[in-house]
Amino acid sequence: MSVGKRIKELRKAAGYSQEELAEKLCVSRQAVTKWETDAGLPDIMNLQAVSTLFSVSVDILLGQENPAPKALQSASCETSVAAVYQKQFEIHAGAAARVIVQGTKTAEFAVRVSSVSGKDITGLVGVSLDGTGRAQTPDVMVKRRRGFSAAQAREDLALTVSLPADYIKQIELEADAGELLVKSLTCEQFEYDGKLKSASIENLDGIFILNANCAVQLAFQPLPRRVEINQLHADCTITLPAGTPYYCENRGRRCEINAPGALQEGTPTCAVIELNGFASQMTVMEQ
Repeated sequence: MSVGKRIKELRKAAGYSQEELAEKLCVSRQAVTKWETDAGLPDIMNLQAVSTLFSVSVDILLGQENPAPKALQSASCETSVAAVYQKQFEIHAGAAARVIVQGTKTAEFAVRVSSVSGKDITGLVGVSLDGTGRAQTPDVMVKRRRGFSAAQAREDLALTVSLPADYIKQIELEADAGELLVKSLTCEQFEYDGKLKSASIENLDGIFILNANCAVQLAFQPLPRRVEINQLHADCTITLPAGTPYYCENRGRRCEINAPGALQEGTPTCAVIELNGFASQMTVMEQ
């Protein structure tokens, strides 16, 4: 019996319609239809969610006689898909304690979901990946399931997004994160949109753009060629390695910049830190 037929059998035994099952799993009815007609397979996160909902093991869903690895029902899980061409990656991460975005040498992009505290998060979070480049479809979509609130995700959910270095053109990340870590990326620009407490940016070759109307602490190692801060009624503190050459541009209204080490605006070969928005303050320090 196929995975899809097992899911259909379990659904009918529980008395659910396809719409009801889709709602419980936070997926579309079309996704359930694809599974049940064997036109597509649920990813590992959705398999875990089905397993939890119907109180059956993933082994049974997969038709395996031997026990599944414990990693499938633990504090972390990873899913991946192949990239098809150089593109702009759109990531909707939602609420999380920590988000890591890093470059890899593979031709796949992957998302690892884990618990900061080590708790079992089986079935609590779903991840959808789309490598087709279809319009209006995020490449990475992280979805909390019922029973796992945004407040809990901000405290305990960690996401690691690995992107293929040879396929990255631009990155757009929407999140409500406590901490952002960016590692070893080369792209035209990396744009973050949402709430954020702190970020550590390491070896980013490109433009970094922050859209966050809240107090944020940023640390760069080294400073990218251009940084753009867009805020309303908020403060931003930036920490740079000692001796970093840079200058600042104040493009906002009623905005203030405190940067004792900044060089004269327009200095050749220097990185640029730009502040935009309204009634915001940016402080740049070296260490």
